[in-house]
Amino acid sequence: PYEGKLSRTVLRGESSRKGADLLDIDQYLNEAHSFGLQSVRAHFNVLAWSDDVQELRHIRNDVGSQLALMECRPRHNTVDAATLYWAGMPGNAGDFPAEESFYTFIEPAVCFFTEETNYKSSSSPFGIKLCDRVSGRPLHLDISDEPMKKGIITNRNKFVLGGSGSGKSFFMNHLVRQYWEQGTHVVLVDTGNSYQGLCELIRRKTKGEDGVYFTYTEEHPISFNPFYTDGAPIMVA
Repeated sequence: PYEGKLSRTVLRGESSRKGADLLDIDQYLNEAHSFGLQSVRAHFNVLAWSDDVQELRHIRNDVGSQLALMECRPRHNTVDAATLYWAGMPGNAGDFPAEESFYTFIEPAVCFFTEETNYKSSSSPFGIKLCDRVSGRPLHLDISDEPMKKGIITNRNKFVLGGSGSGKSFFMNHLVRQYWEQGTHVVLVDTGNSYQGLCELIRRKTKGEDGVYFTYTEEHPISFNPFYTDGAPIMVA
């Protein structure tokens, strides 16, 4: 989009208030053409917090000094800090304001990710099979026992949050099946029949010994104690 513009026009972010002059457009395009560089939009946040206002000032000055050594000029967000904080959470990238990004190349962009690594498998023998969302590499992850042993969490409660159609039931079906295959006792109470197919799969796999499914209807109302079993694991939806 910058081809044909005046050579003295500078490449900026979408918002003129950023004032982050990067490169002359001609120089930017020449670099891309000469070295086959891919242009990307980038944005980097440095979040710091402290109960001491004076300490926050020191942190801001220290961070700014370190970025200056990288020939970068930071912008201290004030009005839209809450928006950027929300958009920086995993899954909220769709709410990121486009005017807060700028054009650069992949090579300099990745220089800011020196502390980032790929996801690693848990050492725990118990867990679920997932995959690295970046590389697609399969992972074994324990989100129950290992975090308890490390003191990261104090209970095994889980809360799955997402918009309609985002994959909540799909993930829970996957998690429940993984837990069941590792000998976990599972009782499900469901109002949308999201787990009927999983129960049927397990029922056929165990020849009716497991995957028991009860359905309530007005014509055939049911009542039961979900915490009492005869020893065999039961899945109830």
